Amino acid sequence: MEGKDDNSNNNKSGNGKPKKYEVPGWTEKTIHPIVEESAFATLFPKYREKYLMEVWPLVKKELESYGIHGDLDLSEGSMTVKTSRKTSDPYCIMKARDLIRLLARGVPYSQALKIFNDDVNCDIIKIGGFVRNKERFVKRRSRLIGPNGTTLKAIELLTNTYIMVQGTTVTAMGTFDGLTWVRKIAEDCMKNLHPVYAIKELMVRRELAKDPTLAGEDWSRFLPKYKRRQIKKKKAKEQQQQAPPRPAQPQTQTQQKPNEGSQEGSGNNVEEKKAQPQQFQPQRQNYGNNNFNNRNATPDNKKRLSRREKEKRYTPFPPEPTPRIIDKQLASGEYFLSENKREARERTKKQQEKEMRNLPKHEEKQRKIEKSYTAPEEQVRGPLYNHNSSPSNTKSTKDTIHSIKSNLSNMTTKRKSPSNPEDFVLSKKKKE
Repeated sequence: MEGKDDNSNNNKSGNGKPKKYEVPGWTEKTIHPIVEESAFATLFPKYREKYLMEVWPLVKKELESYGIHGDLDLSEGSMTVKTSRKTSDPYCIMKARDLIRLLARGVPYSQALKIFNDDVNCDIIKIGGFVRNKERFVKRRSRLIGPNGTTLKAIELLTNTYIMVQGTTVTAMGTFDGLTWVRKIAEDCMKNLHPVYAIKELMVRRELAKDPTLAGEDWSRFLPKYKRRQIKKKKAKEQQQQAPPRPAQPQTQTQQKPNEGSQEGSGNNVEEKKAQPQQFQPQRQNYGNNNFNNRNATPDNKKRLSRREKEKRYTPFPPEPTPRIIDKQLASGEYFLSENKREARERTKKQQEKEMRNLPKHEEKQRKIEKSYTAPEEQVRGPLYNHNSSPSNTKSTKDTIHSIKSNLSNMTTKRKSPSNPEDFVLSKKKKE
């Protein structure tokens, strides 16, 4: 008992209070080497080879400061990190593993180096397996990035993370809370849920966190709630099947039943009738002008009826399969021809189709050429005076005849020129 009292007195100071525990400082003597060697390796794509060759000396220098060896193998396309006898922090190898993974995924060296900070972690989200269609996958991935990267920048500011979308992966760096939000947003976006809804929720949460009075309260009443408007086809069919059937309409009691008054005396028959349930009798409906059952129907209605009968006709046999290209070639005999003959046959077929297409144009061109060679029709001039002509025409012809006669009389009055050469010479001398 005395020994115990002595130990308890040693742990107390002179005032009777317990002594403060002092953490021993880290020196070279206190560092113990790691017994087992740990190593991690990762592959990188070929397009990253040039950048990694330029940056690797800086990476190696940074790893050596933590006592970790790094190797770059260009033949295999891999990066390896492993511990050594100088490694003091056992968790540094995990950070080095994350560093080479980030470099392989396209993160720049200056940003990837921040992984060695204690409050920074990384997460690589695989988004390639959510959508099978390639076009749909590209559309949803671009939705996550946004126009000119605005959506991605908004998520980075609200979650205090660094995000990079490369191929079929989303790389994120930041705190654990931010990484959980980034993973949720990325996966929801690939499930056809727009990131803007998560952005709105994060903005509300950031404003609520500023108020210290709401620190211990539930925030669900402040957060926006959204409902899906689009119903899937399967769910819609299930809802229709689960719906209760419509009850049958009872028969109207407007018409009085025959012999109802005669059976008033027999009470048993009336009670039996009351006990029997009333059966629903469907009434025939009039479809207006669509008299398909009428024998004197129009030919158009008959055609419609025949089409409907063909559509509704049930056959236990499946429809004939569409013939393949090989089946068509076997039927026409092209399958057994050589390649040269087949090409020549296709060439002639295309040429014939081209000629048939250009045939109307060729005929019209030929018609124009023939028209240019045909002589125009001559206009036959009729007599000066036509008996069948109108009086206005007769006046015009008389005037023309009168003018011709006057011209002839004037010509006779003029001196006639000598017909013989001698007369011409004599007449000339007289003038002189």
